[in-house]
Amino acid sequence: DLLYGSTSTVYPDIINQLDIENIVLNAYIDDKKLSKISTIYKKSQENVGKIVKSLDYDIGFVIYPNGQRLEIVAKDGDVLTGELALLSILSLLNMCDKQSKVYLSVWTPDIMDNKFTNLEIHRGKFNNFKASQLKSFDFIGSTKGDYAFSEFSISKDAIYTSLKIVEMLAINHVNMDSVLKSIDNFYYNQIEVPCPSALKGKMMRKFLENSKGKEASHLDGVKIWIDEKDWILMIPDQHDDSLHLYIQAVNDSKGKEILEDYLEKIEEWRKED
Repeated sequence: DLLYGSTSTVYPDIINQLDIENIVLNAYIDDKKLSKISTIYKKSQENVGKIVKSLDYDIGFVIYPNGQRLEIVAKDGDVLTGELALLSILSLLNMCDKQSKVYLSVWTPDIMDNKFTNLEIHRGKFNNFKASQLKSFDFIGSTKGDYAFSEFSISKDAIYTSLKIVEMLAINHVNMDSVLKSIDNFYYNQIEVPCPSALKGKMMRKFLENSKGKEASHLDGVKIWIDEKDWILMIPDQHDDSLHLYIQAVNDSKGKEILEDYLEKIEEWRKED
């Protein structure tokens, strides 16, 4: 689904020239529809999911109007979460013959890093890059659907990413179902917690104090490892009165325990003088 955006002028021709069986929805520009994008987007997910499932297609895509973001729809019709979509792309890259150098946002899950033996993974902030820095990486991605393959462009490009995914599936003789089954089950969550701007500095200080004696990273916000694969990351929002919390854990019970623990801590810290 092209969501009535500018990609509708090129995408249908490209995918047809590649002789890929496809159905393209909303492949025309409509400014009135774009003004209701939040409502249309949800309906688009449902429609693509129903088509993929009922016609037994291998994969579906929802491409945002200007090609800046991509969502992947699995064979069962479900839209992949941001972390699963990213891990599926990394899994496909890992299957390819050449080693790839990858740059990911600091909040991306690292639960599978030890299995990605064909990837050189770097993590850090996801802004203020120089073009020369980005060009040194083969793939740049996060959990928010923004991906770039530098062999084509260092700018995020949903069109190229969708075609690259199809290419990697074909080259490696796999389907998305098998790729998803190869990904470990784990807990991952990201939430926003209200926090006045005046308290953001205090929260940073409290998280730093709490990280003492634990493995921690300060690349972007404060990331604290509770165990080898269990961690929490806090990044203050630069514009809104909120904190972004990201949690990874080996299972749901551990992840929920970490989240509840730190939500309680944040509430206690807010009340302290």
